Amino acid sequence: MLPDPEPTPPAEPSPAPPADPTPDPTPVPSADPTPDPAPPADPTPPAADWAAPAPSFPEPAPSPFGTTPPSPYDASPYDAYPQAPAPAHPGGAQAYPPYQVGGPGTPPPPLNPWAGGQPQPYPGYPGYPGGWQQPLDPGWSGFAITSFVMGVFGFACLLFLGGIGFGIAALGAIKRTGQRGKGLAVAGLVLSSIWALLIAVGLGIAIIEDGRDPDPFGSSARSAGPQSAFDLDTGECFDRTGTNGVSVDVVPCSQRHYGEVYWTYTLNGPADYPGDSWVTSDADLECDRKQDDYAMDSWAVPSTVAVHYFYPDKRSWKRTSGNRAVCFFVDDKGPTTGSLRNDRLNLNSEQVGYLSAVNPFNRVWANGPDEEEVADDPDGYRRWADNVSDAVTIEIAKLEGVSWSASAKQPVADLVAECREMKKHLEAARTAKDAATIEDELVEAARHVGGAKAKAARAALGLATTDLYDSETAHPTTGEAPKPA
Repeated sequence: MLPDPEPTPPAEPSPAPPADPTPDPTPVPSADPTPDPAPPADPTPPAADWAAPAPSFPEPAPSPFGTTPPSPYDASPYDAYPQAPAPAHPGGAQAYPPYQVGGPGTPPPPLNPWAGGQPQPYPGYPGYPGGWQQPLDPGWSGFAITSFVMGVFGFACLLFLGGIGFGIAALGAIKRTGQRGKGLAVAGLVLSSIWALLIAVGLGIAIIEDGRDPDPFGSSARSAGPQSAFDLDTGECFDRTGTNGVSVDVVPCSQRHYGEVYWTYTLNGPADYPGDSWVTSDADLECDRKQDDYAMDSWAVPSTVAVHYFYPDKRSWKRTSGNRAVCFFVDDKGPTTGSLRNDRLNLNSEQVGYLSAVNPFNRVWANGPDEEEVADDPDGYRRWADNVSDAVTIEIAKLEGVSWSASAKQPVADLVAECREMKKHLEAARTAKDAATIEDELVEAARHVGGAKAKAARAALGLATTDLYDSETAHPTTGEAPKPA
């Protein structure tokens, strides 16, 4: 507590002014006999002792950081100017002393919490303690963690989709709540986006490759460049060169080669490109029909040999020879040596006569119904039996129309007799009313398809006696692989 201020001493009485010794030379007598009134009382109260009010708060504790320098805002700007002395009151009383900011007895202002010294606590809201409180830790964002995990394993079950979704949700939640994990959310988004891009590229490549022939020299090869495969001729063997699919090098068939051309022709289409479907359908039919004219002895063609062709596209359709198709053989096992050609150029008249008679039948026999069970398509099997019966009739007529040598005459006659027996059962199958009868008659017809009789005739004519073709020619009902003629 501050000590009481000392009492102010009473003001000294002002001495009366001395009387003027010089008399008034011309005194004026007063006409009014009424005496002068008394002078008015001095309104100024007499000086009294003044004391500053006692402070209403305790002295602040000294700062632990040392003496706080005085603030420039604690002094009044008016203190810099001199104060004029108070004029004497006419009544002789002492005037109040001038008020000075920060003068003696003035209570000190409160400490400025921003100018040093001991900081003062802020008052709190009702129900809450006063002062600044440490905020609660918002923790990690679960969405961010989920996004990162899904981004790492995004390739499995399309988890990258969830990684993208959770990453976007995590960034929004983190912005609102202040949770940690923004880096994980961004990483999850990036990883998921990479997986999405890779999967999209992979699907695109798969779709493109699916639309292509896996072999650039397959049936969907396209024309390109001046050294085009469309310049190949029948009987030429070639090897692949370059990467554009149709640039080739012609090589002798005695050397290892990729393909052997057996037929070329010009598509009879309209002036404008008719479309891939029309072109490929025409090439399928023509190349399939002509392979027997080049490799007449089908028993000498391995089962791994397949038919391929080059066909024109829209870009090459209107070029010179742009609508030309090239049919060729390819061995699926890889490059081969030797030629598959056995036609009128390297066969004698008896061999050509025999193969010309039996090849149409062999082709019809191999193209049976798609259904494996006769009961599933009895009408289809009736039509097939009718077609085979007609082919047998043509085969018999051609075999009987050739003048055979002495060594081949009897074996061929035995084969003809076998064909006549087969025709009886084919006619019975064609006219049968129920599926069971159709199947029984077809099984009997398969027993007379040729077999040993055909091998004997071939041996007499100097043709291949071992069918290199596989069991795709087997009868659909028996599963056997009877040797066509």
